[in-house]
Amino acid sequence: NGGIHVSDAQCETRKILTERVAGLHLTVGNDKMRGGVTASVTCFSLPFLPDTSKAENIHAFAGSRLINLSAGFKAGTGPVLLFAEAALSMPGSWAATGGIRLKPSGRVTWNILARHFSPDYYAFHSGAFKVVSGPGNETGIAASVHVEAARHLFLTTAADHYRILWPRYRSSSPSYGNRAEIRGEYRPREDISLRLSFTSSSRDYDLPVETGTAAFETRAKRLLAFIFSYDLTDNAHFTTRASASVISPSEEKGYLLCQDISYSFRAVPLRLWLRYALCTTEGYDSRLYAWENDMLSSFSVQAMYGESNRTYLMISWKPLERVEIRAKYAVSLRDDVRPEILRQEFKGQVRLEF
Repeated sequence: NGGIHVSDAQCETRKILTERVAGLHLTVGNDKMRGGVTASVTCFSLPFLPDTSKAENIHAFAGSRLINLSAGFKAGTGPVLLFAEAALSMPGSWAATGGIRLKPSGRVTWNILARHFSPDYYAFHSGAFKVVSGPGNETGIAASVHVEAARHLFLTTAADHYRILWPRYRSSSPSYGNRAEIRGEYRPREDISLRLSFTSSSRDYDLPVETGTAAFETRAKRLLAFIFSYDLTDNAHFTTRASASVISPSEEKGYLLCQDISYSFRAVPLRLWLRYALCTTEGYDSRLYAWENDMLSSFSVQAMYGESNRTYLMISWKPLERVEIRAKYAVSLRDDVRPEILRQEFKGQVRLEF
């Protein structure tokens, strides 16, 4: 079927845009210091033509070809590790990130990371640490501390402060945001893990207006999450997730309950992953996210909101030592008024090692 496409014409043209990527990565160094450079070229069959009459699109990518260049290094071992990377996009501008990891003892680890992504920096295939979607338009600094407080008990606290440099969706002017989290994990045995976390985040959003410049308000989200993982046997693993969110000043609430099962067969090289998740929220702002197992070298983090549920089944088969075949089917249903399929997905992957 056409997935999220809503007309026959859209279904017929959904594959009209194609992408080709070529690149290289070179590294040199030793265990104490290592540096490298990366270069890539991305070409599209049709040019991107953003509507620059909207403020949030003034720095949007335009054209059919993008060149990315970057250079980075890491230095140090043991208690101190330094790392940094700078990147350039053509067309576009630059980005940089760097940080330090300190480990004064075997029980304590400190991390500090600074980042800057220009509003007109472009990268279609990147995985840098940042808050906003898209490759650019953010400057920030983050820090975290990880402590082994007692035997089998681990505590982590982290904070992030950032500035969105240019107007974006729901923010018609540069804005600020913050995020703080504290997380505890208790592992009394190798086959049991209990994790509890509390997260508080805030960001500036526009208030609705008929005409003129929009005023803004700072909206905060408080999230409480609990995860219980248990190995029933050496080939059967169960994970239960429960989370709740509250938005202020609207006091909008949301709840999520999720059950995961993974099972590896002993007689055949086959492994299954199964999930069933239930969600109820009072609106989109109180949506909750649930990470999913997915294809190799890929990830899936689904946003769930309203009265909905989601199920997926993934299978991995390794007929040979260097061959793996994966297939995944997922379906999201809405239960607000009448059962309705929101989204269906089918993915397949074959990996060959040489």
